[in-house]
Amino acid sequence: MTLAGKTVLAVVAVFLALASVGCETTRPKVAHGASPELLAFLQVGLTSREDVLQTLGEPSGSFERGAILTYRIGEDQTNAFFVVKARMGNPWLWSQHSLVLVFDGEGILKKQNLVRVKGVPE
Repeated sequence: MTLAGKTVLAVVAVFLALASVGCETTRPKVAHGASPELLAFLQVGLTSREDVLQTLGEPSGSFERGAILTYRIGEDQTNAFFVVKARMGNPWLWSQHSLVLVFDGEGILKKQNLVRVKGVPE
């Protein structure tokens, strides 16, 4: 594995470890703009970084010069997803998931993972 590959894996591992430290929250009944299909457009090998930015907006985190994007994702009681924005106060209060997206050198989605934030009720 190359040094860059090891670095990417290390960054993802650190992020996932931090994401698992979340605090207990409650899900909103119905979140404005939430959709059960919000993440359906993500397809490894097809989706571009630009598509992600246009659809999900500004990420909560960007690493390795944009090769890794992270989003805080909320889920309402209807099981619809929404992107949690910083303007919503404490972003982790509404986040049930961390979405981690890894792109190749051409900006095409290489890996994706939706990680449940530890301590958040089902």
